[in-house]
Amino acid sequence: MMLSEERQEFSDFDWKRHGLITIGDARYEAFKEIQDAAAGLRLVFPTGFKKLDRQLLGGFTPGKLYILGGRPGAGKSFVSNEILFRVLNAAKKDKKKVICLYWSFEMPARQQIIRMITKEIQMTSAQLLSIDQVLPSDLINKAVKLTERYNNLPVFFKQVSTTIYDAFTTVSDIYKQYPYHTIINLWDHSRLFIPDDDSDGELQRLVALTQGLVRMQQKTQCINILLSQLNRNIEQPTRKASGYQPMLSDLFGSDSLGQEAEVVMLINRPHDLYNITHKYCGQDPIGLLALHIEKNRNGMMGMISFDCSIQTFTLQERNTNNIQI
Repeated sequence: MMLSEERQEFSDFDWKRHGLITIGDARYEAFKEIQDAAAGLRLVFPTGFKKLDRQLLGGFTPGKLYILGGRPGAGKSFVSNEILFRVLNAAKKDKKKVICLYWSFEMPARQQIIRMITKEIQMTSAQLLSIDQVLPSDLINKAVKLTERYNNLPVFFKQVSTTIYDAFTTVSDIYKQYPYHTIINLWDHSRLFIPDDDSDGELQRLVALTQGLVRMQQKTQCINILLSQLNRNIEQPTRKASGYQPMLSDLFGSDSLGQEAEVVMLINRPHDLYNITHKYCGQDPIGLLALHIEKNRNGMMGMISFDCSIQTFTLQERNTNNIQI
């Protein structure tokens, strides 16, 4: 009786006109998501990496921002490429409607594809580009056949820097044309956007960037995967004892970027970058790519271990029974 009277008391005000929803509406939406998940109807885009997908509660979710950070040379583009193409291949298999916009500000599209070819054919970039000896035509033909399926993936590259306003306009126009597709944006990387105005300072521009990405997500329910640099704090001598493990505060512009992100993942390759030879978070550092999940709004944090080869751009989850915290 009391609940009914309280509802009646507030029924004369137009809450929705002011962008407010009732707790009852929120409860309904929460249970709908739970029921959709039980029925296999929850829209999520898995990476195919078992441990990573568990951390991401099944994979990437529309309307969210995911940040992948690391020092230069840590492997951000390599890891994001591997994750992205796994997501797209799984989406194609599951017949999910998706469009990928690859904002490749740092390197041309062909270089990204060369990286994928090295993985497919298990040769280095130097071998593919005939640095030491001419690549035989039969291997070129093999690479062509192995990568033919890429032509059928809905991936579109933007190879020059842009403003967040122009990017927002592009994504909005594509969403209007294809409203039943999920748009996945891979932004490489945060510090290469052209400022929309005369904002003073790079941190202010990062605030504008994250605000723009959030508006984009709200309007189009797109998935944003943003690559970002780490500052030099990680390389201070005092961090040596911890194997230079990355922290959220190492993310450049961490206050603005970290606040808006659903998940922040930071990469470290302790042996390759810092010549660490002792155990790193309980793991053998040789060939290790450590993916530290330093923020996760709805899942666990911790470290996921990968074996990687930067020469052939291959990445594989290590066969460990636990996730390092």
